[in-house]
Amino acid sequence: MRTPKFSGGLDLAGSSVWSYPIRGGELFLHCHQGNVWVTVEGSREDILLRAGDELATKARGLLVAQ
Repeated sequence: MRTPKFSGGLDLAGSSVWSYPIRGGELFLHCHQGNVWVTVEGSREDILLRAGDELATKARGLLVAQ
């Protein structure tokens, strides 16, 4: 099973949640405004992205952003 490719922007207004199964390759996230709370399955720590922050990960598992 291949990981679906995603390219584009997301608007996570309020308490919206977005999830993405990472199964290989790199995933890049950029927070344009506000804050984004990121959890990656199997990771010991969550990540808080603030406006202007970026995240590049090669982790595998489910990524959840809110």
